[in-house]
Parts: sequence; C-alpha cells; structure tokens
Amino acid sequence: MKSKLSLLLVFISFYSWAQTTTSFTTNGTFIVPAGLTSIYAKAWGGGGSGGGASGAGLLLGRGAAGGGGGANVESPLTVVPGATLNVVVASQTPGNVGANGTAGGYSTITQYQNIFFAPGGSGGGANNSDTPPGATPGGAFAATIGATRIAGRPGGKGNSALLSLGLSSGAGGAGGEGINSGDGTGGAAISNLLLGTAPGNAGTVSGGGGSGAINSALGAPQAGGAGAAGRVILSYTCPTYSITSVKAVSCNNENTIRVTLTASATSLPVGNYVVTYNRTSPSATGLTANLTVSTAGTGTFTITSVSSNTLGGVITITKLASESCSSIITNNNTATIALPYGGTISGANSICAGNTVVLSLSGNEASVVKWQFNDGYGWKDVPNPSTSNTYTTFPLLQNQTPFRAILDYCNIVSEVKTVSLNSPTLYISNRPDYDHSGEIEYYLRTIKAGALLPTLQYIAVPYINLEGDPTGYSVEWDTDSIPNQDITPYTFTYTPNSSINSIIIPANTPEGTYSGNIYIHNNLCKSYKAYNFECTTLLDDPSSKTGSEKDVNASTIATSLVPIATKDLEATENKISVAIVNKVIHVDAYNSNLNKVFIYDVSGNLLYKKEAVSGSKLVIDNLRSSNQVLMVKVISDDNHVETKK
Repeated sequence: MKSKLSLLLVFISFYSWAQTTTSFTTNGTFIVPAGLTSIYAKAWGGGGSGGGASGAGLLLGRGAAGGGGGANVESPLTVVPGATLNVVVASQTPGNVGANGTAGGYSTITQYQNIFFAPGGSGGGANNSDTPPGATPGGAFAATIGATRIAGRPGGKGNSALLSLGLSSGAGGAGGEGINSGDGTGGAAISNLLLGTAPGNAGTVSGGGGSGAINSALGAPQAGGAGAAGRVILSYTCPTYSITSVKAVSCNNENTIRVTLTASATSLPVGNYVVTYNRTSPSATGLTANLTVSTAGTGTFTITSVSSNTLGGVITITKLASESCSSIITNNNTATIALPYGGTISGANSICAGNTVVLSLSGNEASVVKWQFNDGYGWKDVPNPSTSNTYTTFPLLQNQTPFRAILDYCNIVSEVKTVSLNSPTLYISNRPDYDHSGEIEYYLRTIKAGALLPTLQYIAVPYINLEGDPTGYSVEWDTDSIPNQDITPYTFTYTPNSSINSIIIPANTPEGTYSGNIYIHNNLCKSYKAYNFECTTLLDDPSSKTGSEKDVNASTIATSLVPIATKDLEATENKISVAIVNKVIHVDAYNSNLNKVFIYDVSGNLLYKKEAVSGSKLVIDNLRSSNQVLMVKVISDDNHVETKK
C-alpha cells in the first residue's frame, strides 16, 4: 500500500503543472505543438468481455465469469515539435453468445510502444455446464510497459445453482486499480432469485470488463457483457508564444502584404502556426493566416487584401496558435505597411588589383535573386552568380566598381557598395599628344659605359602619370643569372625626364639579352600590371679608358634597356598603333590598310565594331567609356591581327 501511495504522490506532483490535456477514446493522431518537447502520457487497455451462458436444464441455473479489467500505465515522454504521434486506443470488446468472452485490446502510442504499453484484460469464461468458471485475470502486470504500471482488476468467477436459487454471474474487473481518476468500472454481476436468464452488463470506460451472463430453465443462450474501450490521455504545458516586432511590407499598387514576425528563439520556435490578426485598410478583425517558422525567432507569411492601396495601413497580431497550444499577443504586435528595404552591403572599401572581396548583405527584407556590378556601361549580372546574402567578387581590375543585390520581392535593390583599387600604376609616354594608358609605349635606353656603380639607369621621356601613390618598385628577372630585386623605395615625380637609377645589374654578369618585369608598389599593394622589358648587357673595354678610368673593374657593364612591346613594334614593318587623345581613339596601321576594328571591356563585352574600314587610319569619337581598361582588336587587310590594351 505504501508503494502505491508513493506512485500516486509522484503522479499528483507531476500532474500539478499540466496545463493542457488531450484525451483519446478511439484511435487518433496528435501533432506536437511548436516548442513542446515533453508530455505525460497515461493509457488503459480495453476490458475483456464477460463469458456467455447456455444450456441450463429445467431445474438448473448457470452464471458465467466476468471479463478482466484493462491495465493502466503512465510515463513521461520526450517528443519532437511538429511530429505526428499515432495514438492507438483499445476499442470496445463485444461479448459472445454462449461462449467465452474476448480479451480486450491494448492501448499505446505507436512511436513509443517499447516504453509505453497498456494490455487489455482477459475474456470471462463461459458457463455451458454445471461446472462454473473461475475468476478472470485482468491486464497482466508483466505485460505492461511504463514508468508507473498497474495491472487490471480480475473479473469475478461464475457459478451454478439448483432451481436458480441464488444464481449470479461474475462481475467485470475494473480498469487499473479501479480507484484512480480515469479507471473504468467493471460491469455489475447479474443475480436472480429464481429461473433468471440475462446477458452480462457492459464495463465502463476506461478498461472496465463486462460481467458474465446467466442462463436457467431451458432459457436461450446469453452473451457476456461488452468489455469497455481503453483510453489515452496526454498532459503537457504549452509554451508561451510572443513576438518582439512586426514588419509589414507591400509593393506599390499591389494587394499582397508580406508580414515578418521576429522574437527570441524560445518565444517563436520552429513549427507551424495559425496567426490571428486585424487590419485597418480595409478594416477587418479576426482574420487568420498560416505561418511556418523554419528558423527559430523569425517567420514570414503572406496575406491578400481586397484593396490594392495597402501602403500606410496597420496590421495587428492578436494570437499565435500551434496545434493545441496558443497565446494571446498584446505587446510589440503592430506594424504600418510600407515599401520593403533592400538592405546594406558591407565589405572592404578598397583592395589590391586582381584580388577579390567578400560582400555581405544585411537588413534586407526579401531574399537575394542575384548580384550585379557596374562596369561603366550600366548594370550587369556578375559572372559568378549567387543567391546568398554573402557574395565573393571576381578579381577586380577596374577602379571604382559598384555592386548591388536584386531581391525577390517588389524587384527591390539593395544599397550600392563601391569597391576601389589600392594598386599603384605608372603610365609613361614618349609622345605628349598620346595617352597610352596602361601600356609602356616608350623607349628606354641608357649607355653607362665604365660606370663606377653596377647599376642600370633608365629615363622616362618625357611624361610620367602616377596613380595609387607609388612608393617603390621591384624587379623580377626571367633568368637565374640576375637575382630578383626586392621592393626598392623610390620617390616618383611628375617631372619630365625622370629616371630610376637603382636597378641593380651585378658586376660580372655575362653578356647577353635578359628579360624581366618591373612592378610598382605602394604601402598596400603590388601593381597588378607587370612592365615587361629586355636588357642587353655589353662588357666594357678597359683598353679604351684613360687616367682614373683604368681603375674601373674591367667587367663593369654597359646596358641598353628596351621594353619588349616597343622594341617589337619598332622592328615590325606593318606595325599598328592605338592612341587616345582627349577621349578620342586613333588607330593607325602605317604601311597597310585597316579592315576591321573591335573594342571590348575587361569582361569581354563588345563595345564597338567597325568593319570594311577604308584607309590606314581610323578615328573613333563616338564611344562612351568611363575610365577603364579597353581591349582594341585590329585586323589589317592582309589579315595581320594585333590586340592593344
């Protein structure tokens, strides 16, 4: 008795916090509300039906045994929000005419059958002879599974009586102990003073067994009372749902409104909801919409208004319900319908040429459809598409490249983010009327015979154009005969005939022609462009020196430095030049005639095409272009092809 009292106290303690109860007397399903992770389940198996009675002689009476009561189990269960639980409830068990009763069915939850199971009581024995059946077992304790387990009460035994004096049947056993809330009582025994014939009484829900039938004085066979159905009861405390803000957006002249709710993860957990709301334009109350929260703390639903003039109206959220749980919403629950916001883009403001940058969109009230950039000729889709809020750019070579995101609602766009380049650039030209941006179209030459220092000078004649505040340079040779020269600090000036006099050619370098690249540096970056050149080294002849010159090392080098592009052009009879003067492009084929001219941007987009050109010169003054690198492809009439940057 003490053990039973302890179990009862445990149950009362646990049950005291339960706020909501869902009861099943037939099979059904239970969808776990959002945020609910535990329930307390109770189940009763079905009662067995009572035994039937038949064949009593003229002076005899026969009483059958009652059916056993269904067992009772209780258990706390861990559940998954949104899961569908299949609840199995034992149905009523009818009695059989003149035959043994049928055992009651079991009750459980399919997903938890191995830890939560309540068996039914046994069927009562029939009385078809003068030997009465004994008592009937209830739902067996050994067959129950649960944290708390109680066997069903047994059904009463039958009896036989002469002349039916004192004839009675066995009563049905109670479900569980028969004293707990929810336990069904067994069907009452049938008794008669003389010559009685009657069916058994049915048990009551939950799990009461049916009583046995009686038969006497050649009466018709009788059926035992029906065993009662079982029951499953689920008890749980519903989460409290709440929100911290509401945002409602709509497009101009559209009747579709997108509403976004935000909250803490525990206040708006993942799951399906029904939202109840009011609106002012047009006025309506008690409207509902379905909301699915895929990420805890935020959810968006769409509603349709009968009016296309929705901007400026007010939406008020009044209730959030998830299956059997709901909360009334009274705080932070209103929003004025406005146009959506596209968000802002963060990321590095400037990078080195040829590098990429990671851009991140935040604050956007719709999903990204695509990213775009502006190459100076309008907005274009990026070559590496992305629908994420994070985008990694392609390698940037154009200074001042704007980016933006296109969103999937109202075709809105984000704020624009412009990325600049930090890389230094050195433009040098030997003709003041030409602008050879990005090219070394100059002739560098110096002869340093008998130099006291093993250095190479070159002179830029006569103009230098600087960008990116260069602070030094480095030299990378295409041979192991001359070591590469690390970053060498140097102050660049705009003065004509400026020179760099610290390019190092070590003494004793063998005669020959060597190629290499000069890179310009600032405090942040190395120039993306390499200035390619060739250097011819000549051993000095000491026999031609006089006086102090005889002290000079005989292997001191005299040099001639010529950029590869310029040297090759000067050696080509049919050379082609491209120049820009005051944003007008001049193409000159010199000793041949032009056939076709094409102009592309750095992304490969065709900006200009001219075919069937007559003559050796072409002037292009109608090309709209911002400050950017262009590729000019020239085909002469003898099919000679050259591409200029």
